[in-house]
Amino acid sequence: MDFQPFTNSFAFDPDVLIEDFPDYLLPHVERWVRTVMHTSGIGVSNSINSTFKRDLEFRIRRIVPNQVGSFINSWTSNPGGTCDLLTLMLQNYASDVQVTELVDLLRVNSSAYTAEPTGRGSVDELGGYVLVRRVPEAVRQQAEIVLSASDLMRNAWNACYKMPPDYIEAVRLANDFMEGLLRDKFWSGRTRPYTVGQVVDKFEQDDSMLHFKAESFLTDKTKVIALLKGIANIRGEHTTGDGRNPTADEAEFIVQTSIYLYTLLEPVVPVGSSPD
Repeated sequence: MDFQPFTNSFAFDPDVLIEDFPDYLLPHVERWVRTVMHTSGIGVSNSINSTFKRDLEFRIRRIVPNQVGSFINSWTSNPGGTCDLLTLMLQNYASDVQVTELVDLLRVNSSAYTAEPTGRGSVDELGGYVLVRRVPEAVRQQAEIVLSASDLMRNAWNACYKMPPDYIEAVRLANDFMEGLLRDKFWSGRTRPYTVGQVVDKFEQDDSMLHFKAESFLTDKTKVIALLKGIANIRGEHTTGDGRNPTADEAEFIVQTSIYLYTLLEPVVPVGSSPD
């Protein structure tokens, strides 16, 4: 459909992602689930397959309705349940074509979710996908440079954006990645890296050793140090065994800031410019 509105009433920012499943989207999601259930054989003619019903009841420890419509409604009364239902279909019963249809449906509606392959499909080539949080395309493209270079950072990304997310693990892994990066770039002779907080202290005392891309016009190095301080502060509040669990915003800040700093610090600093 070609529609160029006269007003700004329908001008939506594609980078603003929708966390829930609004009434204009949910019926299409439910229809997708019904199709997957029918083609995979677990829900035909509005009846739930008895083997599927039994196995799922044992797994989720609650009674599963006998009818497909009631079954779907029992999950989609809230966004979390809808995500769980989509995850069940993606992991076990959706074909590649059906997954592509769902990804397109979620994308055009600026949903905060999408699907990615896990490589663990069933013997009949169904499933093998997982629901994940979607990020703006520009962020993902920048991230791929780092994620392809570091298993540690890829694991941090996956922990942050998988469903359900593990923000504790995301913060821990991204912080470990950042400590290793800083050691390799500025203190390559050290076996054990400094903590990010210790690095901040050193740079605040003397930033002459802090070299990065674009420093010829980004002359205020305190902006870079402030990003490092943000990572150190969040990590300090969520050390294993102490403090509170990190929020989604805090985990995403550490993961995405670590990616940005990698692209900024990637060039090796001049030899001799990083005294221990």
